[in-house]
Amino acid sequence: MRFSSLISSASLCAPALAIVGLAVLPQSDPPTFSKDVAPLVYARCVPCHRPGGFAPFSLVSYEDVAKRSELIRRVTINRQMPPTDGLSDHATVPLFAKLNDAELRMIQEWVRAGSPEGSPAAVPPVPTFDDKWSLGEPDLVLELERPTPVRAAGNPYWRAYFVQLPPDMSRKGLIALDVRPRSPKAVRHVLLAQDPNAKSTFAGYGFSTSGTLNVAGKHLVGAWAPGYRPLRLPEKTVLPLQPLPLLVQVHYAPTGKEEEGQIEIALYFGKGSECRNASWLTLGRDDFVIEPDQSLELSDSIVLDQSIQIIAVHPEARMFADQVNLSEVLPESRPSTVLQIYAWRIDWIGSYVFDNPVRVKKGSRLTAKVAYDNGRHAPANEGREQPGLVTSGPTLMDEIFKVHVLFVTDD
Repeated sequence: MRFSSLISSASLCAPALAIVGLAVLPQSDPPTFSKDVAPLVYARCVPCHRPGGFAPFSLVSYEDVAKRSELIRRVTINRQMPPTDGLSDHATVPLFAKLNDAELRMIQEWVRAGSPEGSPAAVPPVPTFDDKWSLGEPDLVLELERPTPVRAAGNPYWRAYFVQLPPDMSRKGLIALDVRPRSPKAVRHVLLAQDPNAKSTFAGYGFSTSGTLNVAGKHLVGAWAPGYRPLRLPEKTVLPLQPLPLLVQVHYAPTGKEEEGQIEIALYFGKGSECRNASWLTLGRDDFVIEPDQSLELSDSIVLDQSIQIIAVHPEARMFADQVNLSEVLPESRPSTVLQIYAWRIDWIGSYVFDNPVRVKKGSRLTAKVAYDNGRHAPANEGREQPGLVTSGPTLMDEIFKVHVLFVTDD
């Protein structure tokens, strides 16, 4: 009887204990836009997501953010935004730091709580932006001679233009460059080169291209895309220029209305005290095929005969590419990652410029790899009954394997 009574008493007391336990747990308030979300959005998102910015919509007000709360939850949890797909063991690549676990949790909790606004008086001041160049006043600003308007509708497309350089400027060597589109939402990528084999026969109006200029890597100047760090060379370093026009390829993205196709190209030149020349080297290969329903990883390597500093990396691939990797390894050492891109996207490609150059020692093997997916469920095969044979080549549905590396020899 005593044993039964104890069991009965414990059973009767259990709910009371549980209720008491719940009652004393601290009840934390859910995050609010004013106190928690707005400071994060203003620091990480608004530089692009603002009126006149590169992104397709603004995230300045509570209404802007709340109506897209589920989208924000989704693109932050899968690390799609802020754009942080470039990772390195040696330096910082993205312009905006990725969200940490606490910030991601806060966004999820805010959305689950119904996206509460909080006190409007607690919202921090909205950041302000000016039209000044982030690298300071340029030595020269160039424009396209006769750009055509950006189409109102349709798929993204590429056009290339020739832009003349003043003769005295080309002799000075380049130390930095930046780009500013007149219609920021309509321009996704700009590539600059100087190809002695290219002939200007279009009187400044430009001509269509298929997603690549198809020039040798040694003729590259640089690349730009919104959200990427602008190109700036290390101290006492220049990129020599040739007495040739700049060949400028622009990747346009229709926005639903006709937009201006003009861009401004800011160039910064050496002052005469520079003693090192930067140059591009290219890893890659031609003449390959990707069989239907197959994946493929291509690689190319070079053993360095001198120590170098890697300033930037610019991969070239198209719609079937999946991941890009550039690694370095010394003999009898483990490989380290110079650059890893986990989710390649052809519609948003810039040069991955390191905040500090990556030093790679003499004798290291520098290896570039690109993984391709020609499977039935690959994004490039969406809408097709079955995958087809993919070959390397010049058209948009062909593929490319090139990884361009901008470097300077180490001291």
